[in-house]
Amino acid sequence: MAQWDAFISYARSASTLEAVSLQTAIQTFAKPWHRLRAVRIFRDDSSMSANPALWSTIEEGLRDARWLVVLLSPAAAASDYVANEIRWWLHHKDADHILLVHDEGTLGWDRFRNDFSDASDCVPAPLRGAFREEPRWSDLSWFDATGSSGTADPRFRERVADLAAAIREVPRDQLLGEDVAQHRRSWLLAKLAISGLSLLLIASIVASIVAVLQRNEVLRQANSLLARQLAATSDSLLDRDLRRAQLLAVQAYRTDPTPLTRAALLRAGLASPALRRVLPFAARISVIEPSKDGRFVGVGLETGEVFSWDVAATAPVSRLKLAQRVSAVGISDDGVTVAAVDGRSVLVATASGPATIALPAGQLPRAVAVAPSGQGIVVGSDDGSQQRLTLVDRTGGTQNTVADPLAVNGPGTADLRFLDNERVLLEGGAIEVRRFPSFTRISRGEFVYGAREMPGRISGDGRFATATNGNPEVPVWPVDGDQNRPTRHAVVPMINEAASALNHNASLIAVADAGGIHLAQVRPIRASGSTDQPQTVTGLSQVNNRGLAFLGTSRRLVAASGSELSLWDPDSAGRTASTSEIDLPFSCTACRPPIVALSSDGVSMAVRDGTAATTAVANVPGEGGGPLGRYSPTSPVGGLAPPVWLADGTVLQLASGSRTLGGTLEGPLPGLPEGFAGWAIGRPDAEIVAVRQSSDDSTLVVVTSDGWIGRYETRTGRQLGRAQPGGLGSVGRATISPDLTSVALRLQETAELVVLDAATGTERFRLGNKIDGVDEAAFGAESLWVRYFGGTLSEHDPATGELRKRFPERFFGYGAPVVTNTMLAVPTDVGVTLYDLTDGSRLGGVDFPTDRRADRHGIDLSSDGSRLVTVFEAADDAASGLVVSTVLDPERLVAMACRTSGASLTVDDWQALVGGTPPADLTCR
Repeated sequence: MAQWDAFISYARSASTLEAVSLQTAIQTFAKPWHRLRAVRIFRDDSSMSANPALWSTIEEGLRDARWLVVLLSPAAAASDYVANEIRWWLHHKDADHILLVHDEGTLGWDRFRNDFSDASDCVPAPLRGAFREEPRWSDLSWFDATGSSGTADPRFRERVADLAAAIREVPRDQLLGEDVAQHRRSWLLAKLAISGLSLLLIASIVASIVAVLQRNEVLRQANSLLARQLAATSDSLLDRDLRRAQLLAVQAYRTDPTPLTRAALLRAGLASPALRRVLPFAARISVIEPSKDGRFVGVGLETGEVFSWDVAATAPVSRLKLAQRVSAVGISDDGVTVAAVDGRSVLVATASGPATIALPAGQLPRAVAVAPSGQGIVVGSDDGSQQRLTLVDRTGGTQNTVADPLAVNGPGTADLRFLDNERVLLEGGAIEVRRFPSFTRISRGEFVYGAREMPGRISGDGRFATATNGNPEVPVWPVDGDQNRPTRHAVVPMINEAASALNHNASLIAVADAGGIHLAQVRPIRASGSTDQPQTVTGLSQVNNRGLAFLGTSRRLVAASGSELSLWDPDSAGRTASTSEIDLPFSCTACRPPIVALSSDGVSMAVRDGTAATTAVANVPGEGGGPLGRYSPTSPVGGLAPPVWLADGTVLQLASGSRTLGGTLEGPLPGLPEGFAGWAIGRPDAEIVAVRQSSDDSTLVVVTSDGWIGRYETRTGRQLGRAQPGGLGSVGRATISPDLTSVALRLQETAELVVLDAATGTERFRLGNKIDGVDEAAFGAESLWVRYFGGTLSEHDPATGELRKRFPERFFGYGAPVVTNTMLAVPTDVGVTLYDLTDGSRLGGVDFPTDRRADRHGIDLSSDGSRLVTVFEAADDAASGLVVSTVLDPERLVAMACRTSGASLTVDDWQALVGGTPPADLTCR
């Protein structure tokens, strides 16, 4: 049965209003009062959920529709989407079920040619020649013309009646009469209901108000308690079940959106940044095998089902169904060919469908491998006394069974893998590499695993093997070498290891245990120097036996835990983050760190380098586009100040000024590119350490390293006032209050923070001393925030310096806090710690990338607190700088959590983790 009565095809740029109006009107035309709609109409915006598989969803809607309604316009004639929808319909259905609506442009019929006229500029190409005779179309070209009353125009009801009659296959006159009757009936019922309800309303209004207030309060308290429970449960699962932790955090925020539940949502989003996606299956995963290039993963379940998963896609695809537990699986590089065994039979899925590989009589399969091309398949089998290998060459159309060479002096082949289309690796009591399909031996290595030893997955190039018995020092040896003389090793502290794997060239090993997945560098045994600390990723339960594998030549890996398959990227900045490179070379250890300033909408950023010689403007990662502008003056202008965004999107760039033949540079800066404004302040012997503009952009306060305070007209650079208190010495850093009335100077010699009146230079108060000096300070949210050398952070009254709050934790690191009206971001030596200022709760922490220096960065928050941007200088002269944009907006965090969790909470999840009756709707969205 069709799910949709009609599908509306239209060009969104031209006909959205008409499509929406038609959908609503047709669905409600002659509708019985007790029904939601008379017919169901598919329109993309109203009928499609957020789904990256756009065409698949559209195709499903076309398949399930009985009629296709096409809104004709020049934009529709040029639209690939409209053309594809019509083309699909004509290929799978017929033109007799197409209804045409003339929206814009010229439309006519050439009776001589029996087709649309050449002058018709609104007809999509697939419709030309599609009709056996002149079709009837409904005219809506007047709909949005000047003076038209749109849906209130009587002509609109007539056109709706035409379409509704065709779709519902009811005579037009009968349908018009039914519409009038339904209106009368609805009006009569409404009058009767109004009369009765009016009498009841007067009698019950007072009692209802009281009851509603009491009920609302009870519900509010119940929701608050439930949300707290969900948030606490989410936190408890972060290290061992991040998928459900994210889903519970989403449910907590949806139940009661408070700072507490927002904090839980953010913690879940920031936890284990390496996790990219989780795919839950209906049964425990028994085996996984990635394709040689790492683009696809074959997944076998305990129930016999076999799936292929494109790691760039959302959902896996069911490929095979075996009778019992899948014991081995192989998959080609294009994901088309999948082979699997269950101890009884061998099934192969190809583009033409599933097939069975017949083995010699009595032989039961136990291993299988598929060549990257999909043209070669090897099956390992035994009958209890003899082990065999069956070689299937799909290119030559041959199948050959040979004796298992590993069974001569050992237990036979336990695992198979193609190294390329011509080499296959056999692993058992020995490791051999043989040529396919001739099966001549290329290399052999003898291996014996002890009772406690657990073999790991061999490196992707087939050159190295590993095994562990729980000892932190894990040996790695060439497959054609001596197992007793490993040439490499890695140090991996582990407890109750479950699986291990080498990457493609054995430079990295992953070991899964109860604490997570440990990633360690593999080093030559005789290499000197300290051993790198392993990187550990958490957020999943115990990994299944051999349920760990690297993908291709990348550092990404997949892990099977129970019935869930997870994708991990150790180099990822996080699920909530986007990154991009930036031309920001390493300046020098003694130089200032780079400074980043975000535009008011949080979409663009201005970055000044550590040498104060260049300012670059670009879009924030995730917002599209590339560099927008760059100012690197060719003539001396002095050091560049921290950039400032003006309300019109212009970047204001000040400079200290330089000595020239004509005197000191003061006034407009030379060579400013489009999008920049700026001038020099004429103080070549000082560095500009702080700049801040007024809320209306009219004035500007500037502070220099010698304690000089200037006030200027923003646009012209005309000086409005200045102050320079004496006896302060050199100023290392400074911050200016949002209202421009105060400046706080951090003195180099005494490490004190001196707060002055910005207009007169009069001292208001001091904080810190030589014993516990001030490291950084920032004005914001009607407070002064101060971090001391000892790592303590405190909040002070900006007018008096009175202590308001001292944070219990210590913050060691580099850079000043960043403050918005609702959020505080404190940089440390490992990341940025975030606080919600509405209630003082700790939201979570954003970790820095492990390969970036923590002292060579700059951070900024968008004005609404929805985004944190961190900029890093290049790690060395050869590398590029890095920009990391982390999403903090709750709604986008919800969308990310739902997308990466693979599926919503189930009733069983709720009862196991929360208890009680679950909500009616547990859908994550």
